[in-house]
Amino acid sequence: MYNKAFENQIDLGPQEISDLAFFHKQTNYWVAATLWDGKVAFLQRPLNDKGGEIIRAKKVESNHHLDVICLDITENNHMATVSLDHTIVFWNSYNA
Repeated sequence: MYNKAFENQIDLGPQEISDLAFFHKQTNYWVAATLWDGKVAFLQRPLNDKGGEIIRAKKVESNHHLDVICLDITENNHMATVSLDHTIVFWNSYNA
């Protein structure tokens, strides 16, 4: 939940979130979250719109075939995810 306001709650669907990490500056995204079923979600940095802040979520299919359980983001915004299918996926964190 963002700003403790119900209307700003971000719904990523029925998948459970298994890991979460914040990006450093110089990228369009603010947060990445790993989800079950091989998906990863990216949340854009908050935007001001009509006096309130809006956060947009982008759920992305990945090359993982099972649950994505871990992610890491370097200081240069290089991101990698790990899945129960024994794969590591490297991401372009500037456009997901």
